[in-house]
Amino acid sequence: MGEQSTREDILRAAMKIVCEGRAQEYGGPEDSFGRIAMLWSAYVGYMFEPKDVAAMMILLKAARIAGGSGSVDNWVDIAGYAACGGECMEKRRREEAAAKREAMKKESRNGVV
Repeated sequence: MGEQSTREDILRAAMKIVCEGRAQEYGGPEDSFGRIAMLWSAYVGYMFEPKDVAAMMILLKAARIAGGSGSVDNWVDIAGYAACGGECMEKRRREEAAAKREAMKKESRNGVV
């Protein structure tokens, strides 16, 4: 990225990181963030979800920016964490909807309305 980064440059850089580099290295965000969530949950005694990991990492980057970090990399990372968090949240929503539909089918087959 050049000295004058554009929104497109930042988003492209984030996309390259989360869709190519990190995904190949660590697996999908739901897996990586899921492992982090389990560790954080054990450490603090509060149940974190993968979307919480993304939100907390965004806050970490925001703190660095607030502390005077002039690096555009923090903004790139925020864009990447936002994309991963949104994907984790959407995957969880789809899984919950599918489980609800399956439960309704099961109740219907058992004569429960």
